[in-house]
Amino acid sequence: MLRKEVKAECRKILVEKWWSIPLLASLFLLLVSVLFNPKIIFSAKEICTNIYNDGIVSVTKTTFAGFSILNFAIAIFYFVVISALSLGLTRLVYNYFSDRKQQFSSIFYYFSTPQKFFSAVWLNLNVALRELLWGSPMLFIFLVYLYTNTTLNPIFKASRFSNWFFVFLTIAYLIFFIVIVNRYSLAEVIFIKNDGKLTVNQSVKLSVKITKGRLGELFVLLLSLIPLVLLYELAIFSILFIFMAPFILIYIKFVCTLYYKRMLENYEKDAAVVDVPAEAIENITG
Repeated sequence: MLRKEVKAECRKILVEKWWSIPLLASLFLLLVSVLFNPKIIFSAKEICTNIYNDGIVSVTKTTFAGFSILNFAIAIFYFVVISALSLGLTRLVYNYFSDRKQQFSSIFYYFSTPQKFFSAVWLNLNVALRELLWGSPMLFIFLVYLYTNTTLNPIFKASRFSNWFFVFLTIAYLIFFIVIVNRYSLAEVIFIKNDGKLTVNQSVKLSVKITKGRLGELFVLLLSLIPLVLLYELAIFSILFIFMAPFILIYIKFVCTLYYKRMLENYEKDAAVVDVPAEAIENITG
């Protein structure tokens, strides 16, 4: 099974050389994320002001704090810098499987020219917008739930059945959302492999093409990484975070990058091609 083979190979690499350039790059990215992450830009100071005996929540007096031009600028700065650094780390890891002599400076590859930098930012923004579009129904579900459970609606009071219905509907759509956005999971690897040959949109379209029929497989991969993600979240609340986080992050990055790399190679092998040239992408993505 590809998933088990990839994980075994990644563990072997990290055990043999645990202190490596990818780990150092991961630590650097983590530090940048902590230093510039705008944790609260729109912080709800008082989202639920009154809870009545009948269980109806009033949200008529919600206030927001922490918004400013500076915070908004920091958020944009954070996104564009992390986009380029994150793609640079993926590129470093991707090439590390072929050449273990990668340089730390490779993480700054997408800062080398304006074209590379804006391509990295656009790739992340492109995928984020597509995910946001698929996630919009969850916002609609939340707004309907909010309306039926607040004093904004004086006529209809939500019952226990309707609330449970919203819960199950949200869970069902969340699973569907996670599965469907895996269509874009190979976009970074495709863009990196075909550096300069494919545009961002072409890379995303080819990712959708390759993952067709394999979304369940990718979903299982993500499920298998959930324990590590939870361990990472727990580590945030202790001093262990300093020591554990870089190893957890780089292992997840290794597994995902190598898995996507193998998927792309298998697709190319099945298609009897070595590379996907730019002039052929329109025929492939149809």
